[in-house]
Amino acid sequence: MKRRQLERMLTKELAKRLHGEFQRVFHNKIPSRNQEILRVWRQYYGHVAPPLQPEIDLILIDDLDTIRAVEVKYFERKGSELSQPFYSGIDQALALLQWGFDNVALWQLFEEGLSNEDLRRYGCRTWRFVHGFLGLPIDFSVIRVMRTDEIRFQVVQADWGNDLTPMNLLDVDDPNFHITWRHPNLLYFTEEAKILKKLLIDWLK
Repeated sequence: MKRRQLERMLTKELAKRLHGEFQRVFHNKIPSRNQEILRVWRQYYGHVAPPLQPEIDLILIDDLDTIRAVEVKYFERKGSELSQPFYSGIDQALALLQWGFDNVALWQLFEEGLSNEDLRRYGCRTWRFVHGFLGLPIDFSVIRVMRTDEIRFQVVQADWGNDLTPMNLLDVDDPNFHITWRHPNLLYFTEEAKILKKLLIDWLK
């Protein structure tokens, strides 16, 4: 299975697991299929418009109508290297901010062959890039994927700012697991984001 196909499959499975925590969960939505959204997007840019975001991996809506988005990337081990660069998904996550979501997150998924130490070291370095150095307004999570008889998603619980502290793993299915959103969307109040958000919500109804 190709990497993008695998990412889509895992995203769909994640959506199933998250239904208990959110009122509505959507996966792999393609906004360019909506003609009104496409018209407004092209109107913003004039005659030469860049492509609209090809796909929004996860859209999560809670009972307070708070709407959030998640960009999902899957990493495999290729010898002593990973199949994707550490910055994979950061650009897409940043692009999601213009849709007026209350929060945006990047979830980087890793195959089960990586050790706890591998995940801790990777997570600390990438977190420092995203938040310690750049202060990007996106949430960041590292998740191990166990593809045995039943897929398990183990979310890394760690103090990313301190690479000497131990880490724990908590299954998405664990009743004690709850997603924490720490970084609000700084574009939330812009006029363009408000318009795109309304169009997106109307499309999802």
